[in-house]
Amino acid sequence: MNLFLMAVLLFSPRECYPGKLARTPPPPEFDTVHKYDALKYSLELYLDIDGEQIEKGITIVKLLPMESMDSLYLNFADLTVDSVLFGDVPLQYTLRDTGDQRKLWIYFPSPIDDTVEVKIVYHGSPSTGLFFGSITYVMNIPPPSWKPTGARHWFPCYDEPYDKALSEIILHLPQGMRAVANGSLVSCDTSGQEWTFDWMENYPIATYLISFAAADYAVIHDTLDYQGYTMPILNYVPHSDSALAAEDWSNLPEILSFFSDLFGTYPFIGEKYGMAKLPHMGWAMENQTNTFWAITTPGNHHYEATVAHEASHQWWGDMISPAHWKDVWLNEGFATYCEALYMDHWSGGVPYENYIVELMYYYLSHENDPMGYPIPIYDPPDLWNATTYEKGACVLHMLRMIIGDSTFFGLLRTYADSFRYGNAETADFTSLAESISGSDLDWFFDEWLYHPGHPFYRVYWFKEGVAPCTLSIQIEQAQSHNYGVPTYKMPIEFLAKSGDQEFLFTLWDSLDYQEFTVEVPFSPDSLKMDPHHKVLCQYIVTSVKEDPFSVYWRPRTVRNAGNELIVELPLSSHRDALLKVFSTSGSLLWTGKFTGKERIRFRPSEKLPSGMYLYEILLGGKAFTGKFIYLK
Repeated sequence: MNLFLMAVLLFSPRECYPGKLARTPPPPEFDTVHKYDALKYSLELYLDIDGEQIEKGITIVKLLPMESMDSLYLNFADLTVDSVLFGDVPLQYTLRDTGDQRKLWIYFPSPIDDTVEVKIVYHGSPSTGLFFGSITYVMNIPPPSWKPTGARHWFPCYDEPYDKALSEIILHLPQGMRAVANGSLVSCDTSGQEWTFDWMENYPIATYLISFAAADYAVIHDTLDYQGYTMPILNYVPHSDSALAAEDWSNLPEILSFFSDLFGTYPFIGEKYGMAKLPHMGWAMENQTNTFWAITTPGNHHYEATVAHEASHQWWGDMISPAHWKDVWLNEGFATYCEALYMDHWSGGVPYENYIVELMYYYLSHENDPMGYPIPIYDPPDLWNATTYEKGACVLHMLRMIIGDSTFFGLLRTYADSFRYGNAETADFTSLAESISGSDLDWFFDEWLYHPGHPFYRVYWFKEGVAPCTLSIQIEQAQSHNYGVPTYKMPIEFLAKSGDQEFLFTLWDSLDYQEFTVEVPFSPDSLKMDPHHKVLCQYIVTSVKEDPFSVYWRPRTVRNAGNELIVELPLSSHRDALLKVFSTSGSLLWTGKFTGKERIRFRPSEKLPSGMYLYEILLGGKAFTGKFIYLK
């Protein structure tokens, strides 16, 4: 672990680091009403902190029509519009709908077909998105609803992730409050009763990531030196927390360098990265260049994985934003997977496989949260859950196991380069995965992204011979298919062991029930499934020994259930089988045939007295016997 010397310094105008210009491409046609490309949002806000309101807000929207148009709308909830101007010309406007769905419709006197700027002046108290207090901050995915619609509550914008733009935020604040926002500080004035800060984001940014925080902050300075680049890391922390935060966030240069090595240079290298400490609320938010930390800072790196998670979002979520919220796993699944990568790298972390196992166990324990049933990764009815985070990470892990390390990390690097500063859909990633790997992966993505749940394997194995030994293995997928849970096709590793001898082999399972035969160079004492945790699954492995009372084809259950004897085979079988029932004196009372079914029922006649009876199952050329007690 590298050690970095940090100091808590006062904020000064020398912290202005202008970023290089990055032009956002026109957005794809994801809707039919939105006929323009937002190029830049320039905000100027006069904040009344005690009154918890925007005393005066000015937003200038620079946009490029994609076709001639004489009207447009912006999402704008809550606040009062004072005027809308085109240059110095007032424009007509109307407000339609209410709440999150409220839109500001703007009408031009004649059609426009070239770049224009529209100025909206407004005031009021946002109901959400912007929160006032001694620490005033923006959270555009606000609790308790956690809907990604907070931005429209404090400035007018086209509030969809697929229309990215540049941004500028000028903040007028009471004396003593320092502000941090996206991008670079281009100017500040702390000479009077009102302090002013001007932050410029010169890389394309989605509206849900546009943010600022203001408080009586100390500023912790650090630096990323990476392949000839020198970039400031600026962490804004209340003075009382500054020493603890300095320790907890001291590995940020190492984290950013690690991910830069894997995915390409930190995307906003011309500006900054930093963290801003908020009151403890149990969440963190990966605002572009400017993560907000509403978690404690204990000073012992307890949340190191979360620090890495948020930093990785600068690639996955900020540099490449989701085309739609149905693609949110491209943010959260990727960032959760990055936790495992970094924790394996960090000297104070845990091995990669151990961390993956923790993610698997967490998902399996929370699969039905919060809906009460399993949901798919793609287009989930709830966005923030173990499916989009932990299961999404496990899908990347399984993909890596299938296509190999070199191809997998090449895929991530190519994905980063192909959609840099733009948007991606799930189909973009899956198509690229097939192209890079040269493999048909539809089967994999279909079952893991577009269907819910996970496989639950019941495995029965039986050995014959010594050296070589023949293993007969039956795999049953026992998961319920409710809610669209599929039958999975997956390569499954098995490890046969006897003392120090080991034999690793892979079986491709793709049906509800399959039988396999494997030659092993020794007689194994044990068979372990998925020894390296390559598959997100649950399983039970049963060794069936060849003796009269614990045999390979021994029935799973024999029970009296409402005046009928039910015998179930261990698995569905294509073999014909016979069930015979005898009295204790050996008299044959009944014969029934399985004919490949899983269950057969023996219904005793009313004349049959209560007592003990014997049964015999003839299966695969072998006879298995047992006894049961019948009670009327």
